[in-house]
Formats: sequence, C-alpha cells, structure tokens
Amino acid sequence: MTKGLDLHPEEPVGGADDAAIGPDDAIARLLEETEAARQQLENILESILPNQLFRKNVTVRENSGEAVEFAVLIPSKDMEGESILLPVDAKFPREDYERLQVAYDAGNTADIQAEAAKLVANIRRRAADISSKYIEPGVTTDFAILFLPFEGLYAEIARSSDLFV
Repeated sequence: MTKGLDLHPEEPVGGADDAAIGPDDAIARLLEETEAARQQLENILESILPNQLFRKNVTVRENSGEAVEFAVLIPSKDMEGESILLPVDAKFPREDYERLQVAYDAGNTADIQAEAAKLVANIRRRAADISSKYIEPGVTTDFAILFLPFEGLYAEIARSSDLFV
C-alpha cells in the first residue's frame, strides 16, 4: 500500500500485501506513520517559529513519563514576562480515515456513516487522552492542539460539527 490515499475499494485497508502482517509489523507501520507526521509538524514549526519558541518531547507533568511531541512557548497571561507551553500532539487516526475513504470509494452510505462515526469517536478519545496527559495548570495552556497532517482528515473532522465546541 502506498502512504498516500491511493486506496481501492476492492482491497482491504492496508492492501492485499499487508493482509498477513503480524502485530509487530502493524506496530512498526504505525510508528513509521506517526514519525512521518511528527517530522511534518516539526518542519512546519521550524518554518514559522524561531527554534527557541518551541520544544520537542516535553514532559508537562512531573513523574508522568508522558511527553508531548512539541510544545510552543507563549506568553503567560497571568505571569508577567513568563511563558507557558501550548502542547501539540502529532498522533492521528490514520486507519479510521483510510477505512472511511474506502467506504466513500465504494459509495456505501451505511459504511460511510459507520466509519465516520468511528473516526469521530477516535478523535474524541484522542482529545481526552491529550487533555489528561498534556494539560497542566500553571505549566500549559488550558487547551492543546491535535495536529492533523493532511487536509482530507481535517475536512472530515470539520464536517462533524459536534466536535467543535
């Protein structure tokens, strides 16, 4: 399977060659895709911000063992001359999006609705995960950003108005 959106409805998601892969191979593929999104986000940050205004792999909660991929330093509204961190997470639901694209290609309305609902549910879980891991009063903003590395995924999320509050 290519890493783009060259999906064909007659093939299972992952492509025919990936159908027999084991759990270790699936994890390796996921890590590779996550690393590609992380690198894309880093390239964007480097192109718009000076290096001193963002940090990589930041632990925002002491002793948590959890690190957000990036944190942008922004001026604190409460502490004059101090900065707080805006967490930016680069993990995204690629598999759910790919299944939705297959459903669109097949033209099956029921599958489209089911896959769209799964994508929205996954985004909600990721948002809750980001909130619980990376938002820390006094250290970070009271919100974080989930980086969506391609426009089609963003469009699907934007289409679901109940995700925006």
